Amino acid sequence: MNIDISMLASFDLGATPGVDDSIFEPLRSEEQARSLARRGMVPVEQPMPEGLSMNIGEGVTYDLTGTGLTETLTAEARRIMADERKGDDRVAPRSIRVTLFPLGVAYLQVDLQPHAYADPGTALDVYQAYEYAAYGDFSNKLQSLMIDLLGQINRDDRLCRLTDRHDLAKVAPFDLIPGFTVLLVASRDHPRLDAFLDVFSRYERQYPYREMELDDGRVFLGWASTVFVPRAEERDRLEWLLKTCLVYHGVCAAFEKVFRNHMIKAARSQFTQGSAAYDIPALHRLQILASSIPLLTDFHSSTNNISDLCLFDHFNFFARIDKMHERIRSSSAIFSKTQTGLLRKVEEDRASKINNFIFFLTGFTFISVVADIINTTTSANRLLPDPLVRLLLLTAPPLLLMFFIWKRFLSR
Repeated sequence: MNIDISMLASFDLGATPGVDDSIFEPLRSEEQARSLARRGMVPVEQPMPEGLSMNIGEGVTYDLTGTGLTETLTAEARRIMADERKGDDRVAPRSIRVTLFPLGVAYLQVDLQPHAYADPGTALDVYQAYEYAAYGDFSNKLQSLMIDLLGQINRDDRLCRLTDRHDLAKVAPFDLIPGFTVLLVASRDHPRLDAFLDVFSRYERQYPYREMELDDGRVFLGWASTVFVPRAEERDRLEWLLKTCLVYHGVCAAFEKVFRNHMIKAARSQFTQGSAAYDIPALHRLQILASSIPLLTDFHSSTNNISDLCLFDHFNFFARIDKMHERIRSSSAIFSKTQTGLLRKVEEDRASKINNFIFFLTGFTFISVVADIINTTTSANRLLPDPLVRLLLLTAPPLLLMFFIWKRFLSR
């Protein structure tokens, strides 16, 4: 009986081009669709299961099976299997799909052809061959494709600058995809189901599977691998649930990096000469992002289905997304506090300079008026015939008074 193997991963695009799906409108135009179709990229509509939603948007999905990525991945995987003399080179990719999300994270799913593996270890060897193959020239071509797509959308440049993590063009191919989760789908009556569970649970290593009974079937959830035994042929909902898990984790990891970088930048500005690292509008946008990301990636706001929430809660055992939310809020609070203090100090210094300027301008006006009055006083001319002496003697008290006021009240 056949076993279905899928490779699932999310990866960071380096910056956040937008906050909702409206940024992908240029990619949905007829002209752009025809251009992408000529390159073998087919847009895919993937309706979400009932009762499930992704707060970050559904993104835009393309089937890349006809782009040459399939040949690149297959050739490299078969070379690995031949070199190691392990696996089964009759297995090839059935489909390769990628989804871009507005917050700057992409989701990749590679489905291998269903195959009746003679041995569970062979299935693991095949998966690992395709996994290692995906980190080479396949990633390099996928990277170029993502850069091309990002160049055609309506990016918000201010948002991109604030959320910059890295330059996607400078990422080494083997660093593009941080890792895969393998999804193994087997029928309930598979004669060697227990053997497959044993092999892939040992591949999981650190933690035992989190076993659960969902509405659609039995799930053995892990971090590196997951085994699904559906009640019927329906598997779309589980794939959407795992997609939501991995994408939310990818978004949180990306923004953890964003706010950690801003926190370090803000802390550094405390020990260097100069003004604050951010102006008030930029600080306000970052505070909005720090408050929004934990809400947008909250599993409990994506569904009220108890079966879905069961899987999300078990996934959080591995991913600890709740802790990531806390770190995002903490980092945001630190840099917001430091930058608010610096901005307040800058404003106080600016106000002090303006006050000093107005004070001395007013003082010189006062001296000029006094001098004019003195020059028009006949008795003063007789007592102090020398104009210079008369000016110094009669303007000294106002000058001393001004100096005393400035020193006592304004120079602090």
